[in-house]
Amino acid sequence: MQNLMGEIHLQEAAGVMRDIWYAYAEGFLPKMTGTAADDSILEQIDDTLPRGWTASIMPDGTVLAGHPVWANNDMKLIVCHINREGQQVVFERPLD
Repeated sequence: MQNLMGEIHLQEAAGVMRDIWYAYAEGFLPKMTGTAADDSILEQIDDTLPRGWTASIMPDGTVLAGHPVWANNDMKLIVCHINREGQQVVFERPLD
């Protein structure tokens, strides 16, 4: 059941990230500067994601979100990444 819930949250996060990418690409979101000035908009974006996910938008239009998980006795980070051309990939990274 836990895996099913995790997959549902991943699908939800991926869908939200696609919407965020589109909104940024079309100019509906302010341009990111890569500074603390972006924090308020990123906090609002985080509120739209499933619990535990954190988003980021790079000034070049790349969007990504991450969520830490405990799997196989290791901490890992699940990452949903959409490059500025709109190509989406989901991968995991070890957290050391």
